[in-house]
Amino acid sequence: MRRSLIWTLTLPLLSGLLLYGCRPRQQPDLAQEITNAVVGTLSAIPTPTLAPTPTPHPTQALSGLFCEYEFCIGHPADVPLFDAKRETNASQFSTYGGGRVAGYRDDMFIIVAWVASSGPWDPGGVMKVLQDEFGSPANGDYRIDLLGDLNVSFQSVAPPPNSVFTGGLSASWRCADRDFVWMAYSTHDGAPATLLTEALAKFRCENP
Repeated sequence: MRRSLIWTLTLPLLSGLLLYGCRPRQQPDLAQEITNAVVGTLSAIPTPTLAPTPTPHPTQALSGLFCEYEFCIGHPADVPLFDAKRETNASQFSTYGGGRVAGYRDDMFIIVAWVASSGPWDPGGVMKVLQDEFGSPANGDYRIDLLGDLNVSFQSVAPPPNSVFTGGLSASWRCADRDFVWMAYSTHDGAPATLLTEALAKFRCENP
């Protein structure tokens, strides 16, 4: 009688453990995996949340140096540049002949693109490609200045719609056999112009 009672009490517990062990395995959170995969892409430009706290923009911000694809350019040390082409499509990547790299933080976004040059230099044309892509129409005078040994065209642009940024700047130059285009947005007035000057102070390129 005692053994029968023990078995009667134990059987439901054993059955429960058996069913728990045979339960379907929990599927991975695919939505979270996808979210993690796209962090750092161009689509991650910040959207309005809280108003940014005003902070002084450092004069010498570009202690970092990006050197890939046979060119070098300065950037803020805490805004590393990554291959934006690969981030948006894992089967594609930048090459010497064409590509783009980008970096961002909450108050800043930078993108550098390049393409093999062909025909006369058309700085306005290559700048407009990025301006249209980000929905950032030009909103300032178009200028060409000699910065170092480079003829650089530049023009202020409106920030992307629904972003936290208050202003931006686009620029273009030709070096050797490639045309480069650079664009930056910031929440700090005047910061993009400072970033461009410092970026080009460290810029260099060479033929393959």
